[in-house]
Amino acid sequence: MAREKARMKWAVILLIIFGIAFTIKEVFFTPMEFIQSKVYPDLYLVKNPVNDTIELQKAIKQFVIENAPKQSNQIETDLQYDKQLIFRFYTYYKSSNLMVFSDAGTAYFVENEEDSGGFSVEVLDMYSQYKLATFKSIINKKDTTKYCGILDFYKEYTVTKSDTICNLHAFETKNRP
Repeated sequence: MAREKARMKWAVILLIIFGIAFTIKEVFFTPMEFIQSKVYPDLYLVKNPVNDTIELQKAIKQFVIENAPKQSNQIETDLQYDKQLIFRFYTYYKSSNLMVFSDAGTAYFVENEEDSGGFSVEVLDMYSQYKLATFKSIINKKDTTKYCGILDFYKEYTVTKSDTICNLHAFETKNRP
């Protein structure tokens, strides 16, 4: 009897230790990542965002600086018109599958388009509380070598901070025949 109690005690202790270790790993050692939607190329979901707002804003700004020139190269430009480069950032959120009529979360938009009709509705505007930032830049038809844009950061549905990012280089126009 005493041995069974001792074994049970050690099993509970080991279970608690593994639970604490798993929690520490998830909280402190899971890296933040940007997941691009396969349906909307301007939509990025931030999975495992850092809790510090300033650090999160720095990471998003750095992402824009590094990726805006790459994205702008993919925009086909007719030199008669200016083109707009847009990035939208939302927190990656996946709802529990336990509830049948619950929302799918922002994770739905990685693989699926918005669905505004039918039995269930999934529209990105439903998740505005998860909106982190938007970046908008006009690529000028007269000078396509550098451009500026505005990065707006959101919290609870409102813009909390705006940042202007200029001199984003490496835009090469793709002329239509």
